[in-house]
Amino acid sequence: MQRIHPSLLCSLRSDKLRWISDLYHCRFNISSLFHTDYPQMQCIRAFTAQQPDELSLEKADIILVHKQSNWVEGTRLTDRHRGWVPESHLETISSSRVKQRSWVIYTTHKPEKQNRQDNIDVA
Repeated sequence: MQRIHPSLLCSLRSDKLRWISDLYHCRFNISSLFHTDYPQMQCIRAFTAQQPDELSLEKADIILVHKQSNWVEGTRLTDRHRGWVPESHLETISSSRVKQRSWVIYTTHKPEKQNRQDNIDVA
């Protein structure tokens, strides 16, 4: 059997990270991530997704950060949708009290099942 080794050529490192993440995306239980103290970020300027792997955010939305470069890959705590957002639209949450409060929202709110494509504004 012949093995195939894919090769990715991207002009930006952040694009490369997005491709790698989508190709080798690992499913995991997000509740276990909180205990490892993953960073949280808050949206300071609304962002509308333009690509299927991007995550639309409203001002004040909070995400749990998985990867960070010029773009941040994260999971929105209110509905558990995952995607990429430009770092310029986010601010790191450093207060452990605020992080804990965000986590309470995540654990008490049960999101409706929704297709990831619903994050894209098709005009």
